[in-house]
Amino acid sequence: MPVAAADRTPKTHPQVEGERRHRFARSGPRFVSIAWWAVDDPPPADATELRIRFALARGDAMRLDRIDVRETGSQVFVTVLAWWEPSPGDPRGGTTDDHDATVTLERPLGDRALVHAPHDHPSA
Repeated sequence: MPVAAADRTPKTHPQVEGERRHRFARSGPRFVSIAWWAVDDPPPADATELRIRFALARGDAMRLDRIDVRETGSQVFVTVLAWWEPSPGDPRGGTTDDHDATVTLERPLGDRALVHAPHDHPSA
């Protein structure tokens, strides 16, 4: 039985207190993951600090929010997160500037794999 167009509209669920309908903004700032690379490639196995480089759009279009590091016995996951507000005339973010950061590891990198979180900024 086909679903009527009106039935395709998301509805709130009365059992979830305070639930509201959300509309995704087509404009405004977005939270995005940014591509990065190791400054020392490959980083030394005895490194307890990892130097990384990433690019942010110039001006007020993009600002760094944080760099997350999660470590396991076999991997080190690094995620660079930024707020990005694309301009209507330049949806890819325009010119970028490189930025360096140093993240501290709980123990030396050793033979653990360095994992880049997926990036979703379109200039990457």
